[in-house]
Amino acid sequence: MPYPKIIINKTVRRIFFYFLVAVFFISAPILIMYSIGYRIDWGNLSIIETGIISIDIQPKDATIYISGIKINKKLPLHLTNRMPGAYALRIEKIGYKTWEKNIDVKSKQTTYIKDINLLRNLLPVPIFEKNDKKITSIYPSTNGNFLILVSEKNNSKIIELFDLQTKNIYQISRLTENINYSVEWSPFNDSVLISTDDNETKTVIILSAKNPDNSKMYALKKDNYANHFQWQKEAASPAVFTREGENLLKIGLNGYEPIHQIKMTDKWYVEDLEELWIIEENEIFSTSEDGKYTITIPDLNVDIKKIIDINEQRIILKSDQNIIVVFQDTNKFKTISADSMIYNQATKEWLAWSPWELWSIYENSNIALLNRTSDNMTSIFPLDNIGVLLVVNKDGISSFNPGYYVSQTIFKGEVKTAAVNQKTKTIYFLGKIGEKENLFELEY
Repeated sequence: MPYPKIIINKTVRRIFFYFLVAVFFISAPILIMYSIGYRIDWGNLSIIETGIISIDIQPKDATIYISGIKINKKLPLHLTNRMPGAYALRIEKIGYKTWEKNIDVKSKQTTYIKDINLLRNLLPVPIFEKNDKKITSIYPSTNGNFLILVSEKNNSKIIELFDLQTKNIYQISRLTENINYSVEWSPFNDSVLISTDDNETKTVIILSAKNPDNSKMYALKKDNYANHFQWQKEAASPAVFTREGENLLKIGLNGYEPIHQIKMTDKWYVEDLEELWIIEENEIFSTSEDGKYTITIPDLNVDIKKIIDINEQRIILKSDQNIIVVFQDTNKFKTISADSMIYNQATKEWLAWSPWELWSIYENSNIALLNRTSDNMTSIFPLDNIGVLLVVNKDGISSFNPGYYVSQTIFKGEVKTAAVNQKTKTIYFLGKIGEKENLFELEY
């Protein structure tokens, strides 16, 4: 049987063989490098190492898009071999608000997207549909479990405690219209102080919101320095410090106790019952059983109104328009343009804000500027235990995630005041929808 004639001669076969060998030795390293995460950057004619995108958020059945491409994998995601550069991340789920952010992937690094809870996309619901009293103010507890409601009815002010878990309402006081009042929640637990003024006496009611039947009332003599209260940090029973004349008092559910003699000043702070701090001119000094400790700050040329908090690292002071943080180890200080504060019990930080700036003051004395905005912020509340915040501004309510610098609109409309209950994931706000003004709840 004759064989077909071979048209490729020996020289051509040899060239083809060498070509295949060259392709193998060129492509094999490229394939190996590709498999272990290297890529060719043709623009710069260089070899670069890829990065990783790691995503783990709630809810787990959300859909992930990266630069418009749907990722058909379940959370948590671990996407390897990603070219360094910018990617548009979008996270979606029906019934939830879409979360979007541009992320950067860097060579030999992992870009983590975590600690994110998508917000539910729901509408507010009025709480008191049939209500013959007009709610004028709400005062939320620091952790958002309770509200103090102030309403008007028959020429009276009615002050009530609203349990957001049980929806029970407990009446605390009924005042005539001309009586001034103030409400102060403890930053550290569910205790509240309600004070009222007449010509010569300040009447104080202290109660635990978890057991409102157990309350105490005190009548204090008024003077120019008797308007300041400080909650005790570590207290088995609700208690505050205040002064009457030259006596610094501890008053609470367990009674009335003088603890220090004090000059006529309201610039004082009690730390652990024993140590008394006082500000005089440019000196902050403490007196305790161990003696006297003084911090001298020559440049502190502001009128301090109140000492907010003290620990071993720092002292937080408040003037008319600013917050001043004094560092105890250096006697130096930093001024923050803020006039409002709230304590975040979950993260153990103080949040301070003005209409345009939002700051965080940590337990270890670190200070961070979280946001600058033109939105005219009026209130800030912790939204979860990982640092996301609720922001009330002139346009309504939004969330702000400082870690990713992402804001999302929750409600657009008129809002006077708001509160957050993290346990039930519910926002409460006093506002107006259409022509209806009411107290509303909005699940998130």
